[in-house]
Amino acid sequence: MGQYQHRTFRTITMARAGLVSIIYDKIARLNIKDLDPATSMTLMSADMERIVQGWQTMHEIWSNIIEVGLAIYLLERQLGVACVVPVAVSIVSLLGSMVAMNFIMSRQAMWLEAIERRISATSTMLASMKGIKMSGLKDTLLATMQKLRVEELEISKRFRKLIIWNMVFGNCFLSFPFHLYHLRICEFCELM
Repeated sequence: MGQYQHRTFRTITMARAGLVSIIYDKIARLNIKDLDPATSMTLMSADMERIVQGWQTMHEIWSNIIEVGLAIYLLERQLGVACVVPVAVSIVSLLGSMVAMNFIMSRQAMWLEAIERRISATSTMLASMKGIKMSGLKDTLLATMQKLRVEELEISKRFRKLIIWNMVFGNCFLSFPFHLYHLRICEFCELM
């Protein structure tokens, strides 16, 4: 397991370096009028993290299919038709997670837009700092920047809550068979 994770993260690091290089080359070739610093910064930070997190579990998708098939076969050999119950619980968990993912993706897009707005406003403000200080608008713009950051955090809260609920929903059903097994043992102990 350690060697697998080492090689996975090594590959991800190489891919991240390559993607940053590609984004930098693309930005260097763009016309200055077409360039939006917020978009490029978001690409090199938030979007890059989304790609990296997807790559961390890339190989687990196909291997989990084999693992689930083998688990169902072994359960069927031990329990017979009763193996349908854990399979049904797993399918309900999977469908619930898939439904939640639709909401998660839209909330994440809203969060990335808020990040772009804040970065764009920050870079614009920093580009004209001399004029801002001369006109005495520093405190006003600081309050505006703080408001943008608070707004971004509020949007990210909704996204993170959905992530948490998705994880709870998925892991709740993972422990469901264990709790049933534990309950069965307690019933057996009471009979003795």
